[in-house]
Amino acid sequence: MTGIIAVIDKTLAGSSNLLSKSIADHMFESHNYEISSFESDKISFKTLFLDKDYHGIIEASDCLIAWFGRPYYRENLITEENASELITDLSNLCFENISGHFELMFYSFNDHKFIAVSDKVSGFPIYYLDFGNYIIITPELLSLKALCESGWKPSIRQGAIFEFLSSGHLWGEGTFWEDVHKLGPGKYLAFKDDEIEINTYWEMTYNSSYKSLDEIKSELFSAILKDFNHLPQGKAVLSLSGGLDSRGLLGLLNKDPDRDFDTISYSFGENFEKSDSEVGKYYASKLGVTYNFYKASLTDMVCLIENIENAIIATGGESDIVPAQDSFLGEQFYRDLAINYDFILRGDEVWGWGDHVISEKIAFIHTLLFNLNELPQPQKILRPEKYEEAIKYIENMRKMYRMEYPLENPNPEDLRDYLFWKHRAARFNQNSKYYTNLYIPQFAPYTFNETIECIRKIPGRYRNQKINFIETMKEKFPGLFTDSFKPTPYLNHENRFDIIFQNDQFQSYVKDCLLTNPPRSIDLIMDPIKLESWINSIFNKKRMSMGKNNYNIVRYVADLLSKSQYLTAHIQSIVFDYELIKFPAQDENYLFRVLVLSLALRQYEI
Repeated sequence: MTGIIAVIDKTLAGSSNLLSKSIADHMFESHNYEISSFESDKISFKTLFLDKDYHGIIEASDCLIAWFGRPYYRENLITEENASELITDLSNLCFENISGHFELMFYSFNDHKFIAVSDKVSGFPIYYLDFGNYIIITPELLSLKALCESGWKPSIRQGAIFEFLSSGHLWGEGTFWEDVHKLGPGKYLAFKDDEIEINTYWEMTYNSSYKSLDEIKSELFSAILKDFNHLPQGKAVLSLSGGLDSRGLLGLLNKDPDRDFDTISYSFGENFEKSDSEVGKYYASKLGVTYNFYKASLTDMVCLIENIENAIIATGGESDIVPAQDSFLGEQFYRDLAINYDFILRGDEVWGWGDHVISEKIAFIHTLLFNLNELPQPQKILRPEKYEEAIKYIENMRKMYRMEYPLENPNPEDLRDYLFWKHRAARFNQNSKYYTNLYIPQFAPYTFNETIECIRKIPGRYRNQKINFIETMKEKFPGLFTDSFKPTPYLNHENRFDIIFQNDQFQSYVKDCLLTNPPRSIDLIMDPIKLESWINSIFNKKRMSMGKNNYNIVRYVADLLSKSQYLTAHIQSIVFDYELIKFPAQDENYLFRVLVLSLALRQYEI
């Protein structure tokens, strides 16, 4: 993983360089990165980077600044020219003038003070460990296995397993290891006088000051445009799904005559008659923009398995999105993009999705922070006592995260979008970005500073279903947002998990990971008999085709409900409060999640 390794020696004994070198050597594909270093008897900084990455180290007379990514200070990229003012702010723990996506480190030689700063959306990973005489910072979690050579004995955090089973990713700032943590979005770590403090300098809270949609549209587009102008120079490739977010980026790119870009859509191996990618092709062609399509191959199971395992090693296996998506595209897909382009653009955001929310419970469900009794699969595979323990754990975590919201009596929609920013986007969406950055820089302009500051002032009723964004883009790019063309992917086609689970070689791989040679942690929480029965039922399932007419009826009902988000909100609240239904997670998708969890735990159990 690219980024900064920092080792702070509490004793000033001068051995920090040996640890940082060992950690760097344990990085995934470390041989492919260039390294810039600063070493002293007090601290060791090592930055691993590709030639297209933005990074730097500035050494002043009494301090040091290191960064990775694109940090802005007073709206200018950090350079030696503005470093002196930045140093003053960092010394005083003042971060209000810093923006952008970055990891930022500061060290004072005079008082042995160290500060690590995460940006507002966790655009770059920062993991930290208080290890005896050292403070360890790394961008790649599993690189800390290097410390086992120095006597470190990590233990598995059981709560992480429950979180992963509930949402397919970890929550908050914990990791699979008990004593290693991730520095969350809008947070900083400060070490001085042998004490570590973790504090917050920014949070995605809401103060609804805009009064009308017209006011919102004007301010939001101005903010997006300003952020868009902060993108680096060079040739971009837009990940164009055809959805609303990427379509907006297409309009912005096409609006700028100086932007050199192409577009690309992809399939993870499925054979849909019509899909989002066709929508992407339609709109790219409409604007006369170069369009490419890539379809992953699902014929080489050895290569797929290797890609899945490598992705888990590189990103720590903290979410299932990278193994479930990027691994299917494969490492070579991203290597080829890096040859032809300078960076990737995606339409990821940290705000404004979902319907109207009327309760705190539904706020968690809308952000996919489920409890295990809200999904159909966990009870089928967990030991009964562990199932009950997991439900209580998730209940307690939900209470804690509800209390973390800085304002009293939050609107449920504000709570939903706060939870999405802190737990879903920072731990799930960004995990995919971390993987992409192994090969080529990725940027998501809707998560830049001006846009998210604008979003914080928009009332929840206009954030629901992205009304604020859609209405803004309809006005600016009507040709891209008022067209009636839309995807109609029928459900009578297999998804990629259906396909690979019909392969004998992949079936054997799954059984080895979960039944024959499972990690100890899987063995402790899952009932092996129930687990085997459930896996076999998926492998032996006859694929039932859901006809086009049936699915069109389902779509009709969904479209009917979507016309009233308030009606939808009340129906959702009733069915989940009274446990009338569970979230309809597909067995094939959930089995892949459990497989990823098992593969990750294999790496963590030492």
